[in-house]
Amino acid sequence: MPSSILAPTNFSAAELDEYLARGWRPLGQRIYTADFIQLELGEIFSVVPTRLALATHQWRKSQRKLLRKNNGIFRVEIRRAEITREKLRVNEQYLLANPTKSIEELHIHTEFDGRRIFNTLECAVYKGEELVAFSFFDCGQDSVYSKAGIYHPAYKDYSLGTYTMLLELEWCKKNGIKYYYPGYISPDTPLFDYKAKIGNIDFWSLQSRQWLPYSTFDIAKHGPLTLILDHTEQLQHGLESFEYRAPLYQYVFFEMQMMQKGVYKLLEQPFFLLLHCPVAQKCWVATYNIDLDAYECWACDFNRMITFFEQAPKGHPLFRYVLELRKLLFRTASVAEYLLKLQGHLLPQQQNLSPREY
Repeated sequence: MPSSILAPTNFSAAELDEYLARGWRPLGQRIYTADFIQLELGEIFSVVPTRLALATHQWRKSQRKLLRKNNGIFRVEIRRAEITREKLRVNEQYLLANPTKSIEELHIHTEFDGRRIFNTLECAVYKGEELVAFSFFDCGQDSVYSKAGIYHPAYKDYSLGTYTMLLELEWCKKNGIKYYYPGYISPDTPLFDYKAKIGNIDFWSLQSRQWLPYSTFDIAKHGPLTLILDHTEQLQHGLESFEYRAPLYQYVFFEMQMMQKGVYKLLEQPFFLLLHCPVAQKCWVATYNIDLDAYECWACDFNRMITFFEQAPKGHPLFRYVLELRKLLFRTASVAEYLLKLQGHLLPQQQNLSPREY
């Protein structure tokens, strides 16, 4: 679905349940939805929301073993989440070992703009009096979203990241919670695969708008990045057969729409075809809309030019302009229909594919 972020002044527990059930997720004390993440410039991955139905969850032997072992070593407290110096100290050490898995500004988990809209709890793990791990999770009426797990690297052999998730699960079951949301996984990288090991999870299907067993996940049918690339390349091949030269670009600014505060609408697709540059600071692009299962042709303005990055050494070329969507020229359900529509707007010999700022 199109990326979006909301920062409401208040948010009930029932509303959190409703949003989580539709594939949204908390970002600190805001709520958002997005189908892609970019960990490094040009490293774009799909993200797929997951959840675990607790009514049918059964503890695995390895989970019980880890709980018994660590319960005999550590002391655990579950309480209202607060940011303390000891948490900042643990997080600092965690960041040194895992620079992409946390952030320095821990306070975003507990407040935004001076507001706290979620019932955010923490699971704090102590060795004696020393804090060695902690996690944050947001509580609705029937749902819990696990949003951060951080531990001191000196204790990595105790699987504390998994341990805090199991402690959260245990708390959920004791408190009558129906669904546990461990966050997103990605079919494009194994970074988040550990979340699939907590039980028989479900995933949110973009196509059917429902939760399906993760055992049925097929990257060709359900992977957002795969779907975008496959359909965009199919369209590119179709255009080539009609003598249209439409280069495929990787668009690293797809997240800007979610963060910008202006009234303009920015392109949110991580890949597109450049169809035409009729005049300076304007272009036409071809995109595939996953939500509508449709191909689109947009007239865009160059919102700004970014010059701080170098082209990726491999893969698709990076487009340097932030694109503002100005007008939807047409939308079609098939490549063949798209070609007919494009012929009504543009002849191959009219193509100008050199982006011009002035």
